[in-house]
Amino acid sequence: MTRKFQSFKNARKYVHSLQLKNEREWILFCKSKKKPIDIPSVPRQYYTKEWKGLGDWLGTYTIAPQNKKFRSFKKARQYAQSLNLKSYYDWLDYCKSKKKPKDIPSVPRQHYTKEWRGFGDWLGTYTIAPQNKKFRSFKKARQYARQLKLKSHLAWVKYYKTYSLPSDIPTTPNRTYKNVGWLGWNDWLGTKKGN
Repeated sequence: MTRKFQSFKNARKYVHSLQLKNEREWILFCKSKKKPIDIPSVPRQYYTKEWKGLGDWLGTYTIAPQNKKFRSFKKARQYAQSLNLKSYYDWLDYCKSKKKPKDIPSVPRQHYTKEWRGFGDWLGTYTIAPQNKKFRSFKKARQYARQLKLKSHLAWVKYYKTYSLPSDIPTTPNRTYKNVGWLGWNDWLGTKKGN
């Protein structure tokens, strides 16, 4: 015998009255045996024509990430750049502030995989993440560092904080060239004494 369920409209009205917040709460409710037998546990299978998602069923109106409709990459990036944010962390703070329109993803690199070129491009700062930068060879970068005639690691730090280095010279050469020639700050700066 096939079970007779309530109409979609009546069943959804009842479910809204429960004020459940998500799928987990719905599943727990179904397992609790409090659910009337004339309301299906898997409503999307029974109400195929009326089904608009769990957010509609529960009354939360949230949309699963895979079902969200977002702006085109070009328009979304244009919007992101209009915010004048300076970094990835500024973007995270902005997303947490709940000011972001729903048709712009919080994690744009996941949605715009083909167009994604980094947060520098997304925000319009055009900075490149350190792991994506292309640096000069160790030999050429060391040659540049030595011509600055700096005497210590501290002097190097003060220099790059005061003046901008060329984009292909790392601020932390000890990390960048760790496995390709790095012998210490004396060698990098061309000094004899320790620093």
